[in-house]
Amino acid sequence: MTETAGPTFCKFYPNSVDDLLIVRAGFNVELQICNAPRKVKLLYHLVLGLQSVAVSSLETGLYVITIL
Repeated sequence: MTETAGPTFCKFYPNSVDDLLIVRAGFNVELQICNAPRKVKLLYHLVLGLQSVAVSSLETGLYVITIL
């Protein structure tokens, strides 16, 4: 079990994404972007704050974001 102090949140925008996914994280996070068959396509280690994630290498389609 992991305990955190203070607010914990993660926000993503825009929806739908072309080139950059903007992530505002309230904690350090590992972000996985998977395709429909749940194959990991991108993996990022993000830190507290506002960051951008380049997704232009992904083919057009539906993806699932998982926070670890």
